Amino acid sequence: MGYWSKYYSKLDKYFEKLPKINPDFISLSSVILSVVFVYININLFNSHLVNLLLLFLILVLDYLDGVFARKINKKDEHIDIACDRISELAIFSVPFLYHLLPLVIFNIILSVIKLKKNIRFPIVLPLRQGVFIIFLWFFVSNYF
Repeated sequence: MGYWSKYYSKLDKYFEKLPKINPDFISLSSVILSVVFVYININLFNSHLVNLLLLFLILVLDYLDGVFARKINKKDEHIDIACDRISELAIFSVPFLYHLLPLVIFNIILSVIKLKKNIRFPIVLPLRQGVFIIFLWFFVSNYF
């Protein structure tokens, strides 16, 4: 059992009735949403609400890929980890976040170490969650 298992098991019971879905498709969906996030921020507009919603969906998909991976007892994390890092690269490449790219590179290095040494404990920084909290703070402070 992994470190987070005691927390996941409480939430996973709500997803028991859902059909089995390949978690890799969910991971790839989060990458696609990350690219949409970048496209919207670079080419269209910069809306705190849209950013907040997209980041929330990306985080939900990140959680759900783990739910479905546990549901089918998938042990291989390579695609999930790669999609997470690609998603971070995309999100942190937007103009107002690009100065944080060294943190993404640090996460990539940590991910490689995790995969090479087969470490089960999560050793990466929660970058997307941090950005979500920042956007939530901006949204609340500007609109409420």
